[in-house]
Amino acid sequence: MPGPADQTSRGTITPVVREVYIYQATALQDVVPSSNSEGQFFSSINTELITLVTSDSTGFYQAQLPTGTYSVFIKENEEFYANHFDADFTINPVTVEENKTTKLQIDITYAATF
Repeated sequence: MPGPADQTSRGTITPVVREVYIYQATALQDVVPSSNSEGQFFSSINTELITLVTSDSTGFYQAQLPTGTYSVFIKENEEFYANHFDADFTINPVTVEENKTTKLQIDITYAATF
């Protein structure tokens, strides 16, 4: 959570290498939650896997995708991780538009303290 405006950041962003899984738009009813998580980890995803890419040591990843809406997960400790949902409960959605670059920063915050 954001603190007062004059508060300095106490954390750091650390880029990591991870497998990035891009699925067709995936809602909560399309996944099997992990038995030991609080809604951010999933043991399986029951929508179509569109592509799999790996981020580099700077955390950068890219994929060429057709126009559409997708859900993006990372593989973390043998499970799928995503910590963002939209108002329709689509998991970590990203919309790709024709002839445009779409940026999505994935924050791995499950072990963070705020």
